[in-house]
Amino acid sequence: MAIEVEEKPVQKLVATECYHCGGPIEDEHIHIHDKDFCCLGCQTVYEILSENDLCEYYDLEKNPGIRLKARQFEGKFDYLDNADIKAKLLDFASDDREKVRLSLPAIHCSSCIWLLENLAKLSEGIISSRVNFLSKELRLDYNPQETSLKQIAELLTTIGYEPEFSLQDYEGKKGKKISNGLVLRVGVAGFCFGNIMLLSFPEYFGFEGLSDESIRVFIGYLNLTLALPVVLFCATPYYESAFKALRKGFINIDFPIVLGVSALFFRSTYELISNTGAGYFDSLAGLKGEIISTPINDLDCGDHIMIRNQELIPADSRLIEGDARIDYSFVSGEIEPMKVGRGELVYAGGRQMGSQVRLEVIKPVSQSYLTSLWNEAGEEKADLSKEATINKISKNFTFVVLFIAFASLAYWLVFDSSKALNAFSAVLIVACPCALSMATPFTLGNVMRVFGRNGFYLKNALVVETLADVNDLVFDKTGTITQTGKNKVSFEGTALTEEEKKMVALLTSQSTHILSRQILDFLKLLPGKSSQISNYFEIPGQGIKAHIGSHKLLLGSASFLQNHGIENIQAQQTISGSEVWLAIDGQLKGRFVIRAEYRKNIKETITQLSANYRLSLISGDTEQQKQELEGIFPSNTPMFFKQSPGDKEKYIIAKKSEGNKVAMIGDGLNDGIALRSSHAGIAISDDVNTFTPASDAILDGKKLHLLPDLLSFSKIGKRIIYTAFGISFLYNIVGLAFAVTGNLTPIFAAILMPLSSITVVSFATFSITSLAKWRKLI
Repeated sequence: MAIEVEEKPVQKLVATECYHCGGPIEDEHIHIHDKDFCCLGCQTVYEILSENDLCEYYDLEKNPGIRLKARQFEGKFDYLDNADIKAKLLDFASDDREKVRLSLPAIHCSSCIWLLENLAKLSEGIISSRVNFLSKELRLDYNPQETSLKQIAELLTTIGYEPEFSLQDYEGKKGKKISNGLVLRVGVAGFCFGNIMLLSFPEYFGFEGLSDESIRVFIGYLNLTLALPVVLFCATPYYESAFKALRKGFINIDFPIVLGVSALFFRSTYELISNTGAGYFDSLAGLKGEIISTPINDLDCGDHIMIRNQELIPADSRLIEGDARIDYSFVSGEIEPMKVGRGELVYAGGRQMGSQVRLEVIKPVSQSYLTSLWNEAGEEKADLSKEATINKISKNFTFVVLFIAFASLAYWLVFDSSKALNAFSAVLIVACPCALSMATPFTLGNVMRVFGRNGFYLKNALVVETLADVNDLVFDKTGTITQTGKNKVSFEGTALTEEEKKMVALLTSQSTHILSRQILDFLKLLPGKSSQISNYFEIPGQGIKAHIGSHKLLLGSASFLQNHGIENIQAQQTISGSEVWLAIDGQLKGRFVIRAEYRKNIKETITQLSANYRLSLISGDTEQQKQELEGIFPSNTPMFFKQSPGDKEKYIIAKKSEGNKVAMIGDGLNDGIALRSSHAGIAISDDVNTFTPASDAILDGKKLHLLPDLLSFSKIGKRIIYTAFGISFLYNIVGLAFAVTGNLTPIFAAILMPLSSITVVSFATFSITSLAKWRKLI
């Protein structure tokens, strides 16, 4: 409903502040709903929030808004209606959904995050919004039929978050901007830390040369000045992370870090002002973050790339040739494939769902963008959304620290009140879990580095912990334990003419399915132009149908051909391998028989895994290879054949319901549903273009024999994390033993805190590297 303004909204008033932004009210005063505003802009924002039931914004922070007085933006964003400019800014566009990343420098607090992630309540056209606080970036999905990028920019400006648009940022350089922010924080913290340490040396060693009290005071206030940027700028990510965790009802590792930073700052400031000590500004400034660099694969603009059915599009491109039907479920969640015409834009992250197409790259590949899509695609997986080990431990750690701090305070208030405050603050300072917070990321980061060198790529670090808990492995057969490109292929049936062979070669060249690739290799023919093929349709794990010129081809399982009207398929002699049937123009031609070639050392690999895991095999093929498989897997291994993707999913869910921690190991194409349903989905891939968002990890097919060592190494990584925690706790115990006595000295704090962090980081790095070398993984 509309909000009515009182008849005399403008009047002189002194000694009051704006309800929205907290700024002083100077020339004009607007009073509505018992609230005061400094200008019409702030009043407008309040009205928008009130009308959309978003006034909780003001409960999160006092005066969280941004001063809007004299802001003029009418017509400022008209250029966003230009189709060419907008195309360069968008990450994705379709008839009913567009995705864009906006830089919002005005983001500054938790209220900003809350408001911006509730933008859908302010505009019906906005589908979703998500804030990256560190990069001050907003990711938006909106319906272009209901709103426009220009209208969104005006809305954001109205509520105080004017977006910054730079075409360079949206042409592959966004990552650099984010890294610069982190570099700046680390640089500022390092500069302040070094200078405070230098100025504090006389205090550490008790130099008598500083007998002049005025010099001591000057150095103290200089240290305070240098510490302020660290507290107010460098440490802000810790505050934000801790606050967001508290809002969601749990305590993460950043919460005790915030306690430590706060205790350090306030105690040091108190000692300086009260002239009772030099404070701990050196230890405070030593709390700085780490930079994680993201590698980027580059394709040159103008390069032509060929994309087959089910393959992922790695970069924004234009369609040059072929029938493009792009599945953007990876990007936008839309299941229905989108038809794309020649010359039209195809966005990174889409997947071709038809015959082979030729694309021209128009933007560089951004691996970080594809990785972010990969993570977003798996956010619904409950087991990967669980708390990391560090956050579980940090809960108990925080409560223990608070208990010791208040117990020390109570004890000294009774026996020696002069030491009470000193002991209380010292406990919070020494117990700041810097080393504890570094143990997990450094360990998991090094584990992922080892995995990467062995062709094993994980979605995120949390997958390492998930793999360490797995006790049940479910294998697919084709393309997983069998090896692509080395199978023996033969054709049984009516001899094919050269023209028919060329048609089959063209048909199989469109597919990424392993059996299709093997048939194409067997034919040893160069496929014709993709423009000859039409009405291409593939059902994963079942078969393909298409028209080539005036001919209709069916290629797939016996049941697939029967479902399409081929009724004269007769049972033939038992074979040891897979069979793919072929029909042309309604006439059965015969079958391709593919006798599997198993991967290198597969029996030894399965034997090693069986010592520590429950194993089972589930395949879409017939039982014709069951006898061979029984020679590879241990006796009594459950084996299931003729299983559809849905059957595989049901099997995984059933095993999970029994309390097992299940990892599905499949080829990533026909096993997408099962990979997503498992606790950890491992896609075995001989071709990086067959990457699937359903998986949590991708293993190079040539490295499958390393799987026992890799899974075992994930358990080692988890044990190293706990050992690093033990080292951190040991340092904390030693520090707390001094802290509770109320006799903690600045030099002790300055040495103990960074030393504990250095020890933990060195231990994690050295242990992972040494054990990886011992296991011959590096």
